[in-house]
Amino acid sequence: MNKILSVIFIAGSLFFLGGCKKEASGLEGDWAIDLAPMIEHARSSGASEADIAKMKDDFTGGRMAIDGHNIRFSVEGVSTAATVEYSVLSQDGNCFNISTKLSTTPARYCIVDSGLEVHDPNMGLALYKKQ
Repeated sequence: MNKILSVIFIAGSLFFLGGCKKEASGLEGDWAIDLAPMIEHARSSGASEADIAKMKDDFTGGRMAIDGHNIRFSVEGVSTAATVEYSVLSQDGNCFNISTKLSTTPARYCIVDSGLEVHDPNMGLALYKKQ
């Protein structure tokens, strides 16, 4: 009898949770760093050539994969990747305020045209294009 009740409880829970499926936000997918506009933005903001060189070194081949729960950062040619759980704190149009354990200050992820602007208070502006 206990097994039957357990199965009914599990089935009911799965049915209930299935109805609570998280809606796709448009953030989900595979993204690649769009370096040229990032460099243009940095130059127009007064970045030095040394800063530009560091940006190229840090971001060339950068990728980001977002699913419903995690953001995975990787760089082509580098064997390690970083994955961090995220939550959407709020949404304003096509912009999402994202919280992770990596930062005490939320980042703002905005879908623009076919790209993604990430306004991170710790990293500055990063631009991605959909893959």
